[in-house]
Amino acid sequence: MLHSHELTIGTAIMTRTHRKIAARRNSAREDRVPRLDAVTRSPRAGSAWSTLARPIVTGLAAVLISTSHAVGAHPLCFEAEDALATVEPMIEVNSTNSPLKGTHLDPKGASGSTFLEVPQGEGNPPKVPGGQSSYTFSLDESGTYYLWCRVWWLDECGNSSTMVLNGGHPFTFGQDAVYKTWHWVKAPRRIKDLKMDAGPQTLIIQNREDGVRIDQILLTLDKRYVPVGVEKSRALPRSSQNDKPDGK
Repeated sequence: MLHSHELTIGTAIMTRTHRKIAARRNSAREDRVPRLDAVTRSPRAGSAWSTLARPIVTGLAAVLISTSHAVGAHPLCFEAEDALATVEPMIEVNSTNSPLKGTHLDPKGASGSTFLEVPQGEGNPPKVPGGQSSYTFSLDESGTYYLWCRVWWLDECGNSSTMVLNGGHPFTFGQDAVYKTWHWVKAPRRIKDLKMDAGPQTLIIQNREDGVRIDQILLTLDKRYVPVGVEKSRALPRSSQNDKPDGK
């Protein structure tokens, strides 16, 4: 039979042993699960996890930084009125000549209160031939681009233009059913001429219907980029005087 003092010593030894085992188990758990700093929410300094996590966090940051400068993150946007040449009946409308012939609305809402327009009743070929604006610009990278225009359509008979990229095949731009408000429209993706090499480019917007207004033109490689409102634009070289139908 064990005496009481022997039981007490044995219990103390077992208690210390259990504590050592529990401490080892807790230490093992800490090695498996990182303890986060209460302020930074990152692994605490000095732990094994702080050393392991550092390259992981750095790698993630590098990916995020790289994505912000990816191709298409900075689209090319320019003003429709920055045409190298404009031929009537396509004209520039701004706060100094609106209303003109009673067909124009206040240009507010347009970027810089200026836009290009084929006035209602003054376009619509073949009854009224001619009328276009031409542009030259440069692209930094090769690829298949998305072409957007900020437009204002009068109605279903005034909601499109004809466009030509780099002397290619003319294509119809627009024909959506959003009328009498500024909005962005994207060119059909099937247009082969949207695949362009880096360097100088040309764009011609031709008269197809009247009651059409164009405010800004935007090109991007990013298929997820959707312009909203007035975009930040880049100035293009333009002629000192727009061309007239007779070339004078």
